[in-house]
Amino acid sequence: MNTCLKIPGLLLLCALGISTLGCSEDPGIRHYKEPRVAGDTKKAEAPGKAFVPEAGSLIRYLNAIVPTPDGRSYFVKLMGPPEDLAKIEPAFTKFIQSLKFPKEAGKSLTWEAPENWTTGPENQMRIATLRIPSGEKKLELTITLFGGDLKANIDRWRMELGLPELGAIGDAEYQKTVKEMTVDGSKVYIVDMQGIKKPGGMAPPFMKQ
Repeated sequence: MNTCLKIPGLLLLCALGISTLGCSEDPGIRHYKEPRVAGDTKKAEAPGKAFVPEAGSLIRYLNAIVPTPDGRSYFVKLMGPPEDLAKIEPAFTKFIQSLKFPKEAGKSLTWEAPENWTTGPENQMRIATLRIPSGEKKLELTITLFGGDLKANIDRWRMELGLPELGAIGDAEYQKTVKEMTVDGSKVYIVDMQGIKKPGGMAPPFMKQ
C-alpha cells in the first residue's frame, strides 16, 4: 500500500516533492541576491589571469551607465577584442536587463549572470568583478558606483581608445555611440565604441586628469 496514504506527514512531503519537480530554475543562470563583495566565495574562480589589453591593439568597450537619484551612477564596464565582445554581447545585454536597483536604504544591487561567469578578485573600489571566459581569454566585467557627468565619462573612455571627444549630447556621433534603454524603472545608457588602446587602464570616474 502507498505509504503516503497512511502517514499524513509523508503525504505532504510527497506533494511538495512532486510540485518541486515542475519548478526548477534554468541551470545555466545564477541568481545573485546581493552584490559580489569582499569575502564572497559563492563561486570559485577557474585558474587563469584576466585579459589585459596591449597598448596599440584594437579594443572595444561595451559599457553601461545608470544614473541614480542621489547624483551618482552605476558603471558596468567590459572591454576586449571586438571579435570576443561580439560573441558575448547577447549575454551582456541580458545581464544588463536583469539588473534590479535598490529602491530603499539597506538594499543592494542584484543581477542574474550565466553559470560560466565567475567571481574575480575582490576590490574595494568595485561592487563586483566578474570573469567571462572567451576562448583562452578571461574577460573582466566590473561594476562600480561613483559620481561623474555622463558625457565626461564617455569622453574619458573615448580618449583611452584614441577617439575624439563627443560633440553635444544628442548629435550624430552621440547617437551612434550611446543607446538608451529602461531597466527596472531606471534609464540605462549603453556605451559601445572601439579604437586603438592607449597606454594605461580604465580609470574610475573621479580619477579623470
